[in-house]
Amino acid sequence: MQRSYSATQLITADDCAYQHYLRDIVKVRVKAQAANLIFGSCIDTSIREYLTALALGNSPPDPKARFLESWRAAQSQEAVRYASTQDPESFERMGCDLMQELPTAWHRTGFQVALDASGAPLIDRLLRATIVRGGRQVRIVGKLDLAVYTSTIRLAIIDVKASATVHSVLHTLRSDQLTMYQLLLEAHGESLGLPDLAHLGFWDLVKRKGTSHCADPVLVPARIQQELDAYLDKILWRAEDDERQRWPKVSRHLHNSPCELCDFATYCTEGDREGLIFPDPPER
Repeated sequence: MQRSYSATQLITADDCAYQHYLRDIVKVRVKAQAANLIFGSCIDTSIREYLTALALGNSPPDPKARFLESWRAAQSQEAVRYASTQDPESFERMGCDLMQELPTAWHRTGFQVALDASGAPLIDRLLRATIVRGGRQVRIVGKLDLAVYTSTIRLAIIDVKASATVHSVLHTLRSDQLTMYQLLLEAHGESLGLPDLAHLGFWDLVKRKGTSHCADPVLVPARIQQELDAYLDKILWRAEDDERQRWPKVSRHLHNSPCELCDFATYCTEGDREGLIFPDPPER
């Protein structure tokens, strides 16, 4: 069986192979979505619609109004899980502050949305590719937030994050997520009609109570071939571990343990399925 991996799946496996097993192999889901995930999805929708309209020369929708619409709809339609320090009103204020600033912040970046060979904006673009290496073959998949041309007309991949902090240059240089996006974009570069990739980066929309703001993008050079090869090896090793059913539980140290934020923590330690949705067993 040919396996398919996203950057998120590989990062999950880095955190804990057993968490990866439950989420990505067994396909266990949670009944109530974390508020941060729903918030991020509403922000993504507002940004995507705003930038798509700009790229096509259309009148853009009001990103603040669009956020409010999608956020309130999500509250009424989905079960939402809040941490003890969170509440829906704070999320709504943070989202409104960020989306109100979005047009000015976008203009400040100097970016122009990249278009593919057909003239379609490279926004929220799902890409897949097959890796063949050392006699082994796996699929990779990812959805690029944004491809842009910088003010110096260099092609860049930008991952937009609604986060509590700004990504450091160090993390941007090492981010596996950005490395995966580069592999995917370069696999389709010719068919998309794109020049060589020059930069990778994050654009952080910093969500804080009372001080939410759009930070300046953090850009670094695109990965060199040696870095891409190392990540390709990592993907193939993950596939081998899955084939051999190597899914150990990983707690690490207290200060960096994945357990406290894991959706499957009580199932892992006590077998408690409360709040989880397990797939139906296959029919015999």
